[in-house]
Order: sequence, then structure tokens, then C-alpha cells
Amino acid sequence: MTTNFVWLDGQLVDGETARVSPFDHGLLVGDGVFETLRVYGGRPFAWRRHLERLVHSASGLGLVAPGHDELRGACEAVLEANALTEARLRITVTGGVAPLGSERGDHSPTVLVAAAAVTPAPDVTAVAISPWPRNERGATAGLKTTSYAENVRALAYARVQGATEAVFENTRHELCEATGSNVFVVTGDVVRTPPASSGCLLGVTRALVLELCPTLGLAAEEVELPIGALVDGADEAFLTSTVREVQAITAVTDWNHRYTEAPGPVTRRLATAFTALVARDIDEGCDQALAQVEVGEPQVDRDPPLLLFFQAVGIYAGQGAHEGALPVVDMTGRADDQGAHDRPHALGRRRTA
Repeated sequence: MTTNFVWLDGQLVDGETARVSPFDHGLLVGDGVFETLRVYGGRPFAWRRHLERLVHSASGLGLVAPGHDELRGACEAVLEANALTEARLRITVTGGVAPLGSERGDHSPTVLVAAAAVTPAPDVTAVAISPWPRNERGATAGLKTTSYAENVRALAYARVQGATEAVFENTRHELCEATGSNVFVVTGDVVRTPPASSGCLLGVTRALVLELCPTLGLAAEEVELPIGALVDGADEAFLTSTVREVQAITAVTDWNHRYTEAPGPVTRRLATAFTALVARDIDEGCDQALAQVEVGEPQVDRDPPLLLFFQAVGIYAGQGAHEGALPVVDMTGRADDQGAHDRPHALGRRRTA
């Protein structure tokens, strides 16, 4: 049997003998956060974005995430020890050893890094609608926590319905998210996805797809949508996630709805553009450029880096683009969700190309 090494609390150890305390709060009550990164050619993709979200999720639970250097070193050590180049890499931080019950103890957080080989996801999949809603006003809405029991239950329901993913509505009967991915609907050349106020987790791949849209001449909107928008008037629909990347939805099985074409033309273009982005690994450069944008002021004197890239490789559509303007970014990270905790927006606010 091949040894699977993991990083546990500062040490590289054999996964078969690694020991987490039976009193760990993550094990007992699901008190923890995590990130999953896709590794391409031995390199974790979109590292900085994932680390920032880990820090945000940890802060939302009152935890302190390890520093950049510690986590980067741990991830590199795990990948090297397991000789992995195409992988799924997971960073988990829990509340550490604590008393039995909900109250947290005074021990340091438990930090675990593990990896496993991964193969590309299929281009298409079917979904089902979860019979249980997401609570968009809950304390953990928008945080990537280890409390995944409702996802496990919803995914089991989807499997019975002949699907590989379950889509949630929220308590307002709005489209929210899926168990491990974000949901997009396409009508014509307009790409829409629920905003942070829906209660969804703001996925890293979701943000990148929204940034790719104007480079392809596509309008992109973060907007509240009724759950029925997944089928009513939608020409296409697709999922985004670290592992699924951009994956077309063929059908909503429990609603007996099948899309005419899957993947449709818009989904195909976005999937191709995302693959090109991964190959170039320019995400960090794009982040740095976006971080320089003055809050509230669109920049019109230079092209966004993704636009320059796609013009160079010849897949920029040209028509209907944003005329070179960088997105307006709200650096406060506040969501207008009427009292829910602060959450960072992928693009800061609703926007259209």
C-alpha cells in the first residue's frame, strides 16, 4: 500500500498513523474551516485567493489561520512527499482540543494539510434540487466551514435522483448554490449568478469566471434569482468549482428538465477560456492589478490583464465588451445583506459588461 503523507500540526507524518485528538472540536462539533485547491503540474492554482478566503472563513468563526509561509511550506511538503502533480489539495483548520460540548477550549487550532490524486471532471453533469434550503442569514453563511452534514444529506438525495450535485434555494426561494459549487444561468449572452446576499459561498472559480466574461464580450451579473430561473428562460446553466472547473448542466433531474444543448456555446467559451487561464497561471498578476483599482472609480486608461491575455491568444470576442474598463471593486468587503456578517464580494458589487 502506498504511503499517504499529511501535514499535521507542523509535522509531515504518515497518514495511516496520524492522530487527531478525540476531543478535537472539529471532530466533535464541526468547528473548523477549510480550503480545497486544484494542483496543476505540481503547482496549487490561485493560491493567494484561496488563502485569503481561508483567513476570512477562520475569522468568521473566531479562529486564527496559520501564516502564508507556514501553509505554503506545508502544502509543498505534502505534494512532494506524495509525488503528486495533478491533485486535490485540502487545508483544514479546526478549533483544536476542547471540552465536550459547543464551548471552545484554550488549545491551539489543529492544522491539517492532505492531498490526493485527481482526474479532470466530466464536461457535463446533471443536478437535482435539494428539498432542504440554505439559511442565507445563518452565522456560517458564506463561510467555508467543515460543518458539511447538510451537504452530505443533499448530495445523497441528488444521487438517488440520478444527479451528481444538489442545488439549494435559500429561505427566500432564491437560487443560492450547490453543495460544493456555484451555479450560473445563461440567457443569450448574459451570464448570471447569485450574489453574496443569497447566502452562497463566493467561490474562487466563480470569481474568475465573472472576470473572464467581459474578455469574451459577455455581460455578467451578480443578481438575486428565483430558484425557477435555473430552468425558466435559461438557455444554459453550469457549475463552477475548484475541482469541477466549468461544468455544464445537462438536466435538472427531479424537475424533469433537460437543456437543449449542454455544454451550450457560452459555457464552452468560458470553459475554454478558463483552461487557457490555468495554463498561463496569470491569476496572481490579475489580482495585483485589481487590488490597485481605486475604490468606486472605474479605470478606463488601460486594458485589464485578462483582456490583454485573451486578445493576445485570439479568443476575445470584441463585441459587447466593457471597453477596457477594469471592474469597480468594493475593498470594504461588505455585503448588503441586511445585517448578516461581512463577506467579501467576488467583484465588489453587481456589474454588467
